[in-house]
Amino acid sequence: MACSLRQHLITLCAGAGVMLGTAAIAQERLAPTADQGVPPYVEKPEVMNFISKGKKVDLNWVTSDGKPFTNKNLEGTVTVVDIWAAWCPPCITTLPIIKQMHADFGEAGVNVVGLSFDNSREEFDAAVEAHGLEFTQVVDVERAQMYDWGPLMLPSSLVIGPDGTVLWVGHPSQITAPFYGALKEHRPDLYNQEKHEAAVAAYEAEQARIAAEREAARQKQEALEAKAWKVGDKPTFAVTLMDGRDVTAEDFRGQVLVLDFWATWCGPCMASMPHMKELYAKYHDQGLEVLGVSYDREEAAMVKTVEENPLPWLHTYDGERVMGNAFAVNAIPSTWILSIEGEILWKGHPMQIEEPLAEAMSQVKNVKVD
Repeated sequence: MACSLRQHLITLCAGAGVMLGTAAIAQERLAPTADQGVPPYVEKPEVMNFISKGKKVDLNWVTSDGKPFTNKNLEGTVTVVDIWAAWCPPCITTLPIIKQMHADFGEAGVNVVGLSFDNSREEFDAAVEAHGLEFTQVVDVERAQMYDWGPLMLPSSLVIGPDGTVLWVGHPSQITAPFYGALKEHRPDLYNQEKHEAAVAAYEAEQARIAAEREAARQKQEALEAKAWKVGDKPTFAVTLMDGRDVTAEDFRGQVLVLDFWATWCGPCMASMPHMKELYAKYHDQGLEVLGVSYDREEAAMVKTVEENPLPWLHTYDGERVMGNAFAVNAIPSTWILSIEGEILWKGHPMQIEEPLAEAMSQVKNVKVD
């Protein structure tokens, strides 16, 4: 399955989504894995050679200020690469870690490089200025590096040795211990054993905390899924719409209903909106209704986005996750199709909805299905 750019908003692939509550470290997916399909704006290579620990990089980058950055720059030192984007909230949260690393070691010859997958040079430039990023940057608006770095999540960081070998890959919040380990081996002049030992202890404590949180999240999700609505069920629900009206599942009988769980801060959600607009325009007059269920942190963010875009279907704010928990939605975007009788026919990613929606619409009289 290939995913569509739709030429604007967040250019993420259809297989992408944002996990909620089950990940102790916040990240967003940068690109699909090999079996999830490939974006049409990058030619898929015959052989996938994803970056991972132990592999050697072959860098032929041009920095944001027009200078070459190649494996020659790696020689004799340690290099940190931070993969980020301005549209990725977890990336912005961890930028201070990378900034401090540059402040502490940049003048001593350690390479600190940002690899940005922003959607435009303007977006990138604004973020660099807003966050005071003074370390080297490579901005890849065209996603030319997608198939080297694609399976990673955003944000991700790498520690690379002088010969180009990837020594570590992970979340930037966990980079300090492996970074000092790399300094010990490759830049002993900069190594500090006390700081290294403190970083290792902090890392081990953090890993234990993450494991405990993930286990708790797993148990919570299992409990939700055990009682959640599933394909084949006829769910009941009652919500208050953005315009103040109260509606229930019964109010949609006789219509095909699409439930779209989303949030304004979710890149893949916003990327799917143009596609949803097309389908809504095509089918609304023929018996389709769409109910957007917002996971935004504040209702005002939903209202502002709906009014400014605009998104012309029905919307409800689910700040307490009442609807989300009833359907066990732990990753967004998540889209569900309910039949004219109110039965759940399908659930999945909104960029994959076209065919199942056409089939559902065939239940409605006088619908032209292409």
